[in-house]
Amino acid sequence: MERRSEVRFDVDCPVRVTTLDCHAMRWTGTIRNHSGRGMRLSVPQAIDAGTPLRIDAGNVMLLGEACYCRPQRDGYQVGVRVEHILSGLDELARLNRSLFGDSQNDRDIPEPAVITPLSLAPR
Repeated sequence: MERRSEVRFDVDCPVRVTTLDCHAMRWTGTIRNHSGRGMRLSVPQAIDAGTPLRIDAGNVMLLGEACYCRPQRDGYQVGVRVEHILSGLDELARLNRSLFGDSQNDRDIPEPAVITPLSLAPR
């Protein structure tokens, strides 16, 4: 019996996956399918259920939470409940350059602090 209320679409999209917990691990992975509120990723390492995630796919950043993690032939598959989607990041970068100049590219800009937004906290 299918429990999903939304259609899933099969894709093969490379992404960068970052855990937003105290470990702040980062891997490359692949989105295998997606719907409006979720996706299935293939990643090389296990991710605990409940772990908040940042997923970068080109011009889009998604924030969500790992729902499950299962071993597969070449790593792990992770179900993700998507909480937030930010798109148009290239446009935001252009705006930053116009406001702050190209000198931003010449400096080492530190990684953002690891935070766990309230909307991603386990329920």
